[in-house]
Amino acid sequence: MLMLLHNRRFRFVWLMTLCDEAGLLVYFTVQGWLALMLTDSPFWVGATTAMNGLALMSFGPLAGVLADRVNRRWILTVSMTVQALVAFTAAILIFTDLIELWHLLLIAFLRGSAGAVKLPSRFAIVLDVVERRELLKATAINFVGMSITGIIIPTFAGLVVQSTDIAWAYVIMGIAWALGPVTLIGLRGLRVLKEADSSPLQDFKQGVRYAFTTDPVRALILMVFLGDFFGWGVEAMLPVMVRDVLGGGPAGVGYMFSAIGLGFLVSSLVISNIREINNKAALLVAGYVCFGAFLILFAVSPWLIISLLLMSFVGMSAGAAETSMDTLLQTTVPDEMRGRVLSFRAFSIGASGLSGFYTGTVALLLGAPVAVAIGGGVVVLNGIRMMKGLSSRFADHPPAV
Repeated sequence: MLMLLHNRRFRFVWLMTLCDEAGLLVYFTVQGWLALMLTDSPFWVGATTAMNGLALMSFGPLAGVLADRVNRRWILTVSMTVQALVAFTAAILIFTDLIELWHLLLIAFLRGSAGAVKLPSRFAIVLDVVERRELLKATAINFVGMSITGIIIPTFAGLVVQSTDIAWAYVIMGIAWALGPVTLIGLRGLRVLKEADSSPLQDFKQGVRYAFTTDPVRALILMVFLGDFFGWGVEAMLPVMVRDVLGGGPAGVGYMFSAIGLGFLVSSLVISNIREINNKAALLVAGYVCFGAFLILFAVSPWLIISLLLMSFVGMSAGAAETSMDTLLQTTVPDEMRGRVLSFRAFSIGASGLSGFYTGTVALLLGAPVAVAIGGGVVVLNGIRMMKGLSSRFADHPPAV
């Protein structure tokens, strides 16, 4: 954590990340509940999340080209400003009782589109302001801040929804996203590493070719995609699980997200204070296997307190896996390719939202616990499958320069 005191540029990036994460946490805490209020249907709860994911998957890979050609600070500023405007518009629609399901679906798609543009730059900008050897710690410090935010904000948002008009939650997320660009005002001197001597289409093709013909990168992208699609599909079902299985309200949804944040905090603090972890790939695989296993246990738990504990273990396992995965992905690729490769990280995050169509349909037919358990099972099986190969792929793989 001392890096925050010694590295002024990283401090700006860290504050921006916290503002962005606060807005996202409010959004994911309340969007499903609003869909449940409007439709009383688990399918439309999942579909709302899926629209957000569809936008991320549609525009994420193209945004990686932008991240390699344009100053990342400006990309982040514009995309977070758009997100703030979308949130304030949603609040106005709710305050005036004009909100309808199609509004909610459109809002999800627009927010996801802005998020798709933002995410490759948000991931890549960390290595722009820290040394390569410091990236694992910097990533863990980012996760520490995000985890603390993840403990406080969802519970706060859930209590706001439970005690006042849900529109105020959208006002809060709009303010959080509007503050993000403010934190970047003092960030100067970022270089654009990609010389614009080729067309955007050529850059896009080059990025796709590199990502899927470079064995370590391809393995990471596939693993995180399956983890996001099947594992983090649980987020779309949390409102249904809390209301229909655990007997809670909107505050309970906030508690669930906070429990995930607590788990992320524990693993991030441990990693940020370890001098060096040599076999990051082993940490990645172990984290993802435990991630899936705890999701299965959460799916069969009928008790709120036990479910909260299990979700904290879900967050702890996922935090260990994602910290190591983000580090491996960034240090394995050349700097000039980083934005394009990391755009597939945004693509996989979109997959977690798009899985709302799948989880919502399974929940409608078989129940939300079955949808969550299936996702956890796929994550466990894929993690076991990767145990033999992933670590060896990185054992002798030199860092990219």
